Amino acid sequence: MVKLNEYQTPIQDLNLHLYPQEVQDEFMEYLTSIPFIRNLTSPNRPHCKDLPRDESGKAIIDITNPPILDDMDYFRPIAKHWEKDGTLTHLRPNPNPNSEFGRWMKREVNRIWNGMVRESDGMWITGDDYFYLNYSLIELSLEVEGTDTADRIIAMPKAWEGVWWRHIYWYNARKAALNAAEIAKRGASKSYSVASKLTKIFILGDTFKSCKGVKAMVVAYAKEYLTKDGTLNKFEFMIDSLIDLAPWWPNKRLQSSLSDMNWQMGYIDSSTGGKKGTKNLVLGVAVKDNPDKPRGKRSVFIAGEEFGAFPKISDTYNVMLPSVREGNKAFGMIALIGTGGSEGNDFSGAMEMIYKPKGYHILGLPNVWDKVNKGIGESIFFFPAYVNRAGCYDDNGNSDVTKALLEICMDRYNAKYNTSDPMQVVRTKAENPITIQDAIMRRDNTIFPVADLIERIGELDANPNEYDDVYVGQMHIKSDGTAYFKPSRDLALHEFPHKGNKHEGAVEIFKHPEKNRDGRVFAGRYIGGLDPIDNDLARSTTSLISFFILDLWTDQIVAEWTGRLDMADDGYEICRRMAMYYNAKICYENNKKGPYSYFKTMNSLYLLSPNLEFLKDRDRVKGENYGNTAYGVNAGTFVNDFARERLNNWFRKPVKKTVIQNDQEVTITKMNLYYCRNRALLQEASQWNPDGNFDRVSAMGMLMLFREEMLIKYGGNPIEAEKKKESQKQEEKDDYFDRNWHKKE
Repeated sequence: MVKLNEYQTPIQDLNLHLYPQEVQDEFMEYLTSIPFIRNLTSPNRPHCKDLPRDESGKAIIDITNPPILDDMDYFRPIAKHWEKDGTLTHLRPNPNPNSEFGRWMKREVNRIWNGMVRESDGMWITGDDYFYLNYSLIELSLEVEGTDTADRIIAMPKAWEGVWWRHIYWYNARKAALNAAEIAKRGASKSYSVASKLTKIFILGDTFKSCKGVKAMVVAYAKEYLTKDGTLNKFEFMIDSLIDLAPWWPNKRLQSSLSDMNWQMGYIDSSTGGKKGTKNLVLGVAVKDNPDKPRGKRSVFIAGEEFGAFPKISDTYNVMLPSVREGNKAFGMIALIGTGGSEGNDFSGAMEMIYKPKGYHILGLPNVWDKVNKGIGESIFFFPAYVNRAGCYDDNGNSDVTKALLEICMDRYNAKYNTSDPMQVVRTKAENPITIQDAIMRRDNTIFPVADLIERIGELDANPNEYDDVYVGQMHIKSDGTAYFKPSRDLALHEFPHKGNKHEGAVEIFKHPEKNRDGRVFAGRYIGGLDPIDNDLARSTTSLISFFILDLWTDQIVAEWTGRLDMADDGYEICRRMAMYYNAKICYENNKKGPYSYFKTMNSLYLLSPNLEFLKDRDRVKGENYGNTAYGVNAGTFVNDFARERLNNWFRKPVKKTVIQNDQEVTITKMNLYYCRNRALLQEASQWNPDGNFDRVSAMGMLMLFREEMLIKYGGNPIEAEKKKESQKQEEKDDYFDRNWHKKE
């Protein structure tokens, strides 16, 4: 039995036996395989009083293995006063700094700038968090006791451990002169946290030394992310509410426009006409297709809203960097915020930022959020769905992870089996992610089974011996002109996306070619699919040559090479040798003339597949074709769409296999993709969209069209067709000829 701390619902009280077996298995797998869940539920999880302290008396917090929160209302004195009496204080405003109000005011501003520490146990919160908890009105759900309903009310925030972690992450990033980035579930108070930070800067500045003439900015791809129930709507509500709640603070404005996304604190001097006041400024910027828009706007804080929706987030991010740092010195901070499952989000462009944050001046954390062996070494901050789920946390904000996790697993089960929309389970996982991989899966504009593709990638990553029997090397040619494979220490590409196109890659052999009784590779058993490149000089793109070989008998990929050499012809030579080695013909996109020219030069046109007959029958190839157009496929919109449809069917094809379970043979059925070992292909398919560059998906599309042709030719059963062919050959043999015919070289 898994041991838990007292803040979790015990396993025996969850009544797992009442749930479907699939839900039980998934729940236990997550509970035991995700380090962060193990940390939160551990019976040895500490309290702040158990932690070492720094020189200022604050407990040293590790947000990847955080302590349990105690008496969080201690850090909400102003909010508690407002909840009880409807006012922040009963003290009458007094300009005298030595008055009771003056001393109270000084203490509050100090807490807003510097945070608050509880001396008894070292528990502390940041200044941003103090302002959020005590001065930021938000909409929150108030549960109706004894029911599953809730009322939406305006109130001061309750303490949530997830929001506390976020503010500490921001604090640590700023202290380290780095930036921050986060992916979170829906309803994680991301926009409210950002709006509260903007409100603090607008009214009081950022710190004691940076409190006048301070600029902050929110950047999004589209304006709707900012003003359509977005961050700036919440910011405007907060600054307006504080006019009544805290009239003693600056509240006159030189600019105040949601439509223009421009606010500036200050006033016009009636006698001189000059601008007076702090002149703190908050701006909203919608980048759309112009990543240069944020350029030159130096700020102490820049929030990047829904950074997964930026088609080229790295371009916009690099434009913003000089706005918060000069050389190695940071005078401000960028905080990127992303929501799992948001419509239009595509985190493929941000993948390197997520898993290689140091290269982008982003504070990285140990990746405790993904499954063991699946998580890459570092990642950004993640706010998962099992943290602060409604009805699954206590008054101090400590999460009941076991209860939340079981509810999420059941939601996924219902989405999978009780809806007719195959993408519903993807949306459910992305919007309520348990892992980072869940959050970044694509939910729009794709026909591929994203959730299963992500799961298969996880299986590959969780098995350290997965590629022990895979041969990696290069293809060579013997003196007699035959091709052979030679292992080497070259590295195959297993990651997508990749930077640039200067990746030579390596040939991966998953299974060497099978030979017939005569010692020759079976003719017609292996087929190839190639995605060429435009030309040798296309260095401004990230396009690679991608080539796959499929065994029609097993319907599995047996070899792959994806890479890019200085000359395209050198890449086509690798493909030619692989085709010779497997006695395979190649289907390719003949819109690009490079393969035809090279194979013709090498007297190897016999390795290229002629136009596919089934496409001719569908009137997708018209007239008599010559030269390059006589081979391969002319890939228009219809052909590409059909190719991806065939690839989708290949991924989803049910495959039965017999395995041993409890000393008994059991037949299991899985999608074909669960036997695919081409990790980068799975990644490409999980992130595919109509606007990106996906070389492996394109190569597999050509392969699937060729596969369709061969299945039609063989009546859907290539193995039986080949056996019949071999049998006929044997029947035609005569010992007389074997004994008497002179065999010439």
